[in-house]
Amino acid sequence: MLTENTNQDGDSSMLDYSYDLVFRVALDGRVVFTNRPFRESMKLDSDGSHKRNVQSFFVLDCHEELKSCLETSRSGIPLKGAMLTLQMSDGKRIHVTASFVPEDEGSVLVFCRSIREQEAAREAQRQSEKQLLTVLSNLPDLLLVIDRDGNYRQVHTADESLLLRPSEELIGKRVFDVMPQKDADEGMEIIANVIATQQPLTLEYDLELKGQRKWFSAKVVPFSVDQEMCVLWVSRDITDLVHGREKQASNEKLLRSLLELEMQAREVVAYEIHDGLVQHAIGAQMWLQSVKENLTSNPEKATSSLDVALDSIGQCVDDARAMIRDLRPVVFQDQGLLVGLSQLVRVMQKKTGIPLRFLCDQPPPLMLDLLEAQIFRIVQESLNNVIRHSGATEATVWLHGDEDKLHVEITDNGSGFDPDTVDAGRYGLEGISRRASVFGGKFELDSESGLGTRIRISFPVIPSDTKSEESVPRDSIK
Repeated sequence: MLTENTNQDGDSSMLDYSYDLVFRVALDGRVVFTNRPFRESMKLDSDGSHKRNVQSFFVLDCHEELKSCLETSRSGIPLKGAMLTLQMSDGKRIHVTASFVPEDEGSVLVFCRSIREQEAAREAQRQSEKQLLTVLSNLPDLLLVIDRDGNYRQVHTADESLLLRPSEELIGKRVFDVMPQKDADEGMEIIANVIATQQPLTLEYDLELKGQRKWFSAKVVPFSVDQEMCVLWVSRDITDLVHGREKQASNEKLLRSLLELEMQAREVVAYEIHDGLVQHAIGAQMWLQSVKENLTSNPEKATSSLDVALDSIGQCVDDARAMIRDLRPVVFQDQGLLVGLSQLVRVMQKKTGIPLRFLCDQPPPLMLDLLEAQIFRIVQESLNNVIRHSGATEATVWLHGDEDKLHVEITDNGSGFDPDTVDAGRYGLEGISRRASVFGGKFELDSESGLGTRIRISFPVIPSDTKSEESVPRDSIK
């Protein structure tokens, strides 16, 4: 039991060094004991001058509440958390929380703690929360807090375009109120799974936002708000990344298709070498053998055989040059599609004697080199088909288009054919069709027996990233 002015006993010493302000109020309302922090705060001496009525230490507005707390405590009921204001000797005021502990003979022991630190802590917390909200609201990612029933509890993002509705309209709404049924069902299944397992989940999903399909990478983790289980759904827009993946996959498919086409083209070259160059070489070899055998015994026959052998060797040279020209169109690589096609038509006309025309309404736009190369090969293969199979006396290559599409037409007045009777494995037409499809082109074939043939291919323009306007001549050729 603490007694009046007994500052030397153990209990009193403990209270003296407490951070709380402690005093005892006697039944008549006098303060009969104070600990050291209280005396120092109120600037009291230890000679008994502190024996004042308790109300003198509190502001007037607190007197009724103080009286009520003392009466309640004297009845044997302890009180905690009363909010009171102490009046300091220098005129300052201290807001405190007070606890009242009943003692014998109607005295009450009062513990007061300043709430200045608590207020400072609460203010610091408010500032911290404000700063956190500022950070969350300026993140490029989308942060959602959603409860187990699908209600949006918090929404944070710097990019409102990632939301189905403005953030202020989402709070309090359910996912079923703002999302399509299928997407909402899948989202709720994920939320239920994360809450049930208490394990985070990483996923990718897509949504249609303002008419555009957007892809997101998300991490969904269990989260508690006011002791209620929710999830924290953090999403990042990966639309550009997904498009990059799709482009990469498309490029890989394109390269595979081009490799297949080149393998088929190599087979065709092998057949041409076997049926043309090799046969002429074998013939030349045989005639040269005849020259050797008849050089002494029959000079006239040897001379005739030598002439035939020289003709065969000359044909070998012509065939080899033609193959080199077809395999490596230098003019096309150096000067562009327009010049390449015009020279291709001139060379093939000179070679075959068949009148061939090249028409171009307007210069084509700058395009991807691979696309230009495929257009060149398509025209080359089409003219080869005209020369070898159609029996045509004339043919026309027509290049025309606009900003989005480029159209190539090859027509002839030959014998024509029934497209339904052409074998599926016939390389000429199959190669043309496949080369067109690799770059998203549309292949059309119109032919009828006795009425000639028209091949038409429409390509979406794929712009070049490397060519400059000065590198390609753009004069129309007609």
